[in-house]
Amino acid sequence: MSGVSFPDCKFAPLGCDVKQPYHEDKRPIKHLTILNDQLRVIQRAFEKLTDDENEQAKKFNSYKISVNGLRSIELPQLIWKIENWNEKFRMAKTRLEQWLTSPSFHSEPFGYRFKALLAPYGFERTYGQCASVFLQIIEGPYDGILRWPFNRKATFMLYDQHHHILQRKNYCYEMSPNIIPENDAFLNRPTSKMPNLPFGCPLFAPISSLVENSTYVLNDTIWIGVSIESN
Repeated sequence: MSGVSFPDCKFAPLGCDVKQPYHEDKRPIKHLTILNDQLRVIQRAFEKLTDDENEQAKKFNSYKISVNGLRSIELPQLIWKIENWNEKFRMAKTRLEQWLTSPSFHSEPFGYRFKALLAPYGFERTYGQCASVFLQIIEGPYDGILRWPFNRKATFMLYDQHHHILQRKNYCYEMSPNIIPENDAFLNRPTSKMPNLPFGCPLFAPISSLVENSTYVLNDTIWIGVSIESN
């Protein structure tokens, strides 16, 4: 048989190096073993791709939650700049002016209308411990076409103004309305004769975070954001 060449085995690309006549028919176990080995290689490669994909998904979610130290939420409908903060904090501490009220704002161009309220030194049982923040639904021009009672999640944010953005730790509070009859006075359609009661977070941020040397106070100013979940 010298000088006679045989074609490569059909399994040569998978690693079979035997060149004999009728080899493919005579060595099925060898070929099954080769196939099995190759399937294991493919399986390991697939598992690695899956692990890599899961890891990338985790990283993406992590970046989505925290981008350069700033928690990523829906774009706030209100960015409330409170200037002359130290004086307002002192006034709240002495109970001369316990509440600050934001400009009114809408959830969207033709949406619900609100105002935010802040008690810099807390109120009632939280006085002297934590600042309190609340949301009040007020009468708006589009109330007739909106869904009632109000049922969207709202988020409050006290922004850290640390000069290193990666060091920032914003205070964040999320709340979802509990649609029960007892909450009608907070969530039903407001009227000029019967304003809604405010609802929110009595324990929003500790008093220690709002003093003059805190990173939340810069140039005698603090910033608060309010975000309303979109439809």
